[in-house]
Amino acid sequence: MTYFKDLTKYHYLKEEDVTFNVGWLSAVNYYEVSSKPQPRLVSKLRLLLSKSANKTRGIHFCELCSKQKPIYDFRNGKRKVLLGSAELRIINQEKKIIYACPDLIIHYIECHKYKPPQEFINALYNLKV
Repeated sequence: MTYFKDLTKYHYLKEEDVTFNVGWLSAVNYYEVSSKPQPRLVSKLRLLLSKSANKTRGIHFCELCSKQKPIYDFRNGKRKVLLGSAELRIINQEKKIIYACPDLIIHYIECHKYKPPQEFINALYNLKV
């Protein structure tokens, strides 16, 4: 997957000027780690999976995992959602900006303890889904 540093201008696919990157991780670049699980954050992101953006034909595997295989997210212990081929959008109403993140951000948070920037977390918690 393409790496972008958190909170840099989004330019991967055509988008408005007010869009910023979050969660575009790679195995060779540093990312902030959380010291504790973030189930509330993951639950809120899961609500956005049905409203994903920029769906692509290809699939990205997690570069942080030792085995390159498709990543599935299990909701309600049953339904499988394939991650790695779409993006999510989170609107920060206060700053009037948008955050673009890969749908793999759910996996990154759960399995690799990725901690997104606090302004992204705040915007997500304030988002009406």
